[in-house]
Amino acid sequence: MRPAFFLTVFVFVATMGAADAQTDAQDGARIAEQWCASCHQVAPGGLARDAAPSFVTLANTRGENLNWVRNRMQNPLYPMTGINLSRREIEDIVAYFETLRTE
Repeated sequence: MRPAFFLTVFVFVATMGAADAQTDAQDGARIAEQWCASCHQVAPGGLARDAAPSFVTLANTRGENLNWVRNRMQNPLYPMTGINLSRREIEDIVAYFETLRTE
């Protein structure tokens, strides 16, 4: 009986982690729509408003590691200098980028 209990607890905790990751990506999409959509196409198939690359393009052309997203958001360069995001918001956007990867 104990192994079944521990297995149940393990599955429950693993499922909670997956749900948290999904919530982070959803929050990231919402934050990106608020802060980034004036220039970038944030959602696949969404409206492109500027010559800035789409999030799908960025997520799939910058290599396997998305640390550059964190770096760019933490140290924004022109024209992104007006963006001031918390670490949590940045991590949520990175989680959203992960959902856009096709490679």
